[in-house]
Amino acid sequence: MAHINQDLLRPDGEDNYGGVSSEHIYYTYLRDILTFPKTNPNATSYKEVGTITEDFVFRAGGKWNKFEAIPETISIDSNPVGERAGRSYENKAQLDFAKITPEAIGFMRKNANSGMVWLMMDNNGFWRIMGDRRIAAEISEGAATIGKKVADLNKASFTIKSQFEPPPVYAGTLPDGTKPVYP
Repeated sequence: MAHINQDLLRPDGEDNYGGVSSEHIYYTYLRDILTFPKTNPNATSYKEVGTITEDFVFRAGGKWNKFEAIPETISIDSNPVGERAGRSYENKAQLDFAKITPEAIGFMRKNANSGMVWLMMDNNGFWRIMGDRRIAAEISEGAATIGKKVADLNKASFTIKSQFEPPPVYAGTLPDGTKPVYP
């Protein structure tokens, strides 16, 4: 990909909220995706490089599954890794699920070694993809605690890890059948 000569300006006067919406998190399994959307290889702007506009195409039976996290416990961090001239990114999302139910235990057990793809909406309204067609996202850490005192939080915590590029913005069809509208 050729260099892009473009200014990158601060969004002056615009909202800039941290975090991820606890009501807008979905996961699926890489093996259930027939066609994984890609960024435009002929992109001429940073926006095009960072946005995927194609849709996910699922195999028969594949779909997005909803994951409801505890509000204000979800983060996504991207950090460069590797040596000079060979850098990529490692991304981590932290999710907390309230109450150690049988379903939460089952999710932890069945997905400890699953190749996954996650779709999450940040609090600015941008949908982010965690996972890649080459290497799926994985649950790299998981812990459960029922606490010691009544006031302690009973929860399962998950760290989702993905690689290659910062989680791109997704502009394809969402789980509810609509397409996001971005500025």
